[in-house]
Amino acid sequence: MKLTTELEKRIDRWVDEHIERLAEDTCKLIRIESVSDKTSDVKPFGQGCRDALAKYIELGEAYGLKAHNYENYVAKLFVPENRGKAKQIGLMGHLDVVPAGENWIYPPYKGIIKGDWIIGRGSQDNKGPCLAAMYAVLCLRDLGIDLQYDVCALAGADEEAGMADAEYYARQPDIPDLILVTDSGFPICYGERGIARGWLKSRRRLSENIVDLHGGSAVNQIPDTAEIALRMTPSLKERWKAAPSLEARQAGETLVVTGRGRAGHIASSRETENAVGVLLRTVLEAGLLEDPADAEILSAAEKMISSRCGEVFRLSDAAEVRDVRCGCGIAGLEDGALKFSFNLRCPVSLDERRVLDQVVRYGEQAGFEPVEAGVLPSNYFPKERPVIQILNRVFNAVTGLALEPQVFAAGTHARKLPNAVAYGPGIPEPSYYPGKEALFPQGHGDCHMPDEAQSIPALKEALRIYIRGVIALDGEVLTKGEAT
Repeated sequence: MKLTTELEKRIDRWVDEHIERLAEDTCKLIRIESVSDKTSDVKPFGQGCRDALAKYIELGEAYGLKAHNYENYVAKLFVPENRGKAKQIGLMGHLDVVPAGENWIYPPYKGIIKGDWIIGRGSQDNKGPCLAAMYAVLCLRDLGIDLQYDVCALAGADEEAGMADAEYYARQPDIPDLILVTDSGFPICYGERGIARGWLKSRRRLSENIVDLHGGSAVNQIPDTAEIALRMTPSLKERWKAAPSLEARQAGETLVVTGRGRAGHIASSRETENAVGVLLRTVLEAGLLEDPADAEILSAAEKMISSRCGEVFRLSDAAEVRDVRCGCGIAGLEDGALKFSFNLRCPVSLDERRVLDQVVRYGEQAGFEPVEAGVLPSNYFPKERPVIQILNRVFNAVTGLALEPQVFAAGTHARKLPNAVAYGPGIPEPSYYPGKEALFPQGHGDCHMPDEAQSIPALKEALRIYIRGVIALDGEVLTKGEAT
């Protein structure tokens, strides 16, 4: 089927008529706190993720779609009349979210619409876009657009915590021939960076002067708040009084010091400031540590935790290495030792295993042992392939921009699924985000930040692009056997 001017007008009218309902449905999903929890008795990912999948299915069935629940790993919504078609394209998002964290202005799980914005944890990453995929399927059905292949909507429930949902789904016999993952930025991502990740734990224990230390709640999210509790002594009280700018309070027999940073996804680490690094630097500069061994451990950790490009690990001076994104998402005490996560996003031309080896080597020299260290290999979908070029052209035609396919710094389900690429919904054009600066201060309003929000105009445009994209693929890719 070809995209005619008349068909495009019909699509745009349908989107105009349904965008308000899409925003309201997104709020319904935001109200479910769906942080993946593999330790829960409710398998596989906890009650919140199970409830989110159930609500997703409920919404789809209310609009006349059929559903298939893959053991609460993934849910599929589809038009039953199309099941006999030989090929299938899936549009896949995820319903699990990172923990809310602190410093929200708006309630994280209320799901509110304020002007052109849907506000709440998961609004942008990824409940709004996940539902946009469902609405694309509804539009094709409602307008009677008869493609030569089937189109289904898919929702995972563990993208933020390891992607066990995608690993499970990849083993299913009815997986689509091509999957477009709605969890990145436009125009289209033909590759995703490799990831070196794990934990570093100090060989030596900290002294009893350090009662507690904690910061962060997700390994792929830079924390904006961290705290350390120090055993109160007369000398510590004097040093505290000598540092009036210190954000600190007495709590019982301890002095609690707070560090504040700028939150964000580790893929955007250069725009963040790690609160744990700020905290450690503050404590060290104020001379609050009475044990020199404690100062040595925290000083070494601060250098690694504060690094936003991995330069501290002495990877090399090559240009590709200077493009590494780096961050620590969680830090705390374990058995009296300091333990913190590390996560480096490597360009596809860089061997992430070599990066991991260097991080481990540097950590060991600094007195830290690696724990659960490993890599997620990069994935690469040659951008010359028709599917990449067609979808890129669709985006540019709809938006009037002239962008080229890109490699994504974050990780999506696409790296875990066969024949999958990430396609939107983020649009790198400020006009799609009206009133953002008035609603959200710096460090708020984006994915993995406090006050996460989804622009309704951007979501509306993404929906228009998804509908046109799958139609364009029908006539020019799948029918020629060139999907892979």
